[in-house]
Amino acid sequence: MIVKSYPFMGKRVTTLADLPVPFPGAFLGREKLLDEVGRQLSAKVATMLYGAEGVGKTTLAAAALRAQRASHAVWINAGFSDLGALCDQVGQAYEDRDILDAPDPEAHRARTRSRLDEAQPLLVIDDVANPQAVRAFMREIAADLPVLALADEQLSGPWAPLAVGGLSRPAATALFYHHSRLEPGADADNVDRVCALLEDHPLSLEVVARLVAVDQVSPGELLAALPSAVVAGGSTGARRASPGVRAPRAGRADVSARVGRDVCQRRHAGGSGRRR
Repeated sequence: MIVKSYPFMGKRVTTLADLPVPFPGAFLGREKLLDEVGRQLSAKVATMLYGAEGVGKTTLAAAALRAQRASHAVWINAGFSDLGALCDQVGQAYEDRDILDAPDPEAHRARTRSRLDEAQPLLVIDDVANPQAVRAFMREIAADLPVLALADEQLSGPWAPLAVGGLSRPAATALFYHHSRLEPGADADNVDRVCALLEDHPLSLEVVARLVAVDQVSPGELLAALPSAVVAGGSTGARRASPGVRAPRAGRADVSARVGRDVCQRRHAGGSGRRR
């Protein structure tokens, strides 16, 4: 018996609790895009959401699943998986030993196709990094299913591309106020500057806004700490304080920790008070 090792696991989604990501408590500024995704999926038009890491593709996919009211979905994390590994994830999602124990590649693909044809799920293919395998999967296995693929950049394939960019400024500030628990409109100038510095990027804004809520950091303190935190994540010195400079991927996830350390050091050195 061959024991397979799976870098990713396929997941069957029947309720919000089954989602591989938490369902967003605040879904702001994506209503038109969500409507467009819904129209595409209802027509069984395969769709690819593409955009920078952390811009909200996975959150949008989760919201689309809820809006579609399908009986269930199958969520696959593609990564660099080959066609066989993608089929295995379908087998995992349904706990289908016929797929997982298929004797050869042809039977493997045929059993996967048969299972999906019978179940008719909404299919989400996350983190597409090997588009060749995903193209083959969609053409050979999932041609008649509603498919939503997610990638960091636009890729050619049997899907309609939809770009996911930064939020509008009103949506970005609303997101910041929601997660920071500040009263809407409080310290508006500094909040607007924070949004500009982080390019209205949803994940970055949520991370720093939660820092405001948990550690009672004021937007002004946050603004003072952010340029050095963004630069420490990998931005060049020449671009250090320029609003609109996108934080590199490697730095985005670490912005909160860097900002927190910077604020603590400033308070210790200057005795700055907390908000409220």
